[in-house]
Amino acid sequence: LDVLIRDNTWLFGENFHITLHEAGLSKVMNRVAAELNEKKARKKTKKPDGKTGRIDCFLGRSVPNSDPKKREYFVVELKRPSLVVGRKELNQLHDYVNALKAQSDFANTDTFWHFYLVTGEYSDLIKDDVVQVNRPPGLVSDNANSKVWVKTWAEIIRDSEARLNF
Repeated sequence: LDVLIRDNTWLFGENFHITLHEAGLSKVMNRVAAELNEKKARKKTKKPDGKTGRIDCFLGRSVPNSDPKKREYFVVELKRPSLVVGRKELNQLHDYVNALKAQSDFANTDTFWHFYLVTGEYSDLIKDDVVQVNRPPGLVSDNANSKVWVKTWAEIIRDSEARLNF
C-alpha cells in the first residue's frame, strides 16, 4: 500500500506533472504560484484556526485547453484503511479547503481544485454528506472552482483498476 500512496499516478491517473507528498499548505500554494509564473505568497497559508496544515498528497496538471494557464489540482488527505472517519476528519479536509480558497492563487486564476478524503470506511455521522441525491457517490460539495469528495480506498482502487484495464 505504501507504494500505491507514493505513486499517485496509479491511483488518480498518470497525467500529473506535479506531485508533492507530506507538504505544508504554504508549500502547495508556492508550487501553484510557480506553476502560474506568479510571485510566491509573502505570508504563510494557514487554516481558519490560524494553524498551519500538512496535506498528504498534492497533484497538479495542465488541462488541455486554449488557455495555457488552465490548471487542475488535487489535494488528497489519506487515512489508514482501518479508521472509520467522521466529522473530525471531514472538518480537517474542510479546513484545508477554506485555507486554500482564501488564497489569491485559488480565487483569481483559472484553476479547478479537487479535495479528497480517502478512508476505509466513513461513519453514519457523515453519511448524509457523502451520499446525496442527484450527486455522484462521495461528492460532498460542488462549487464553481472546486469539488470535495469522500471516497473509500476500495472505490479509489476499483476506479483505478477499471481505468487501467481499459
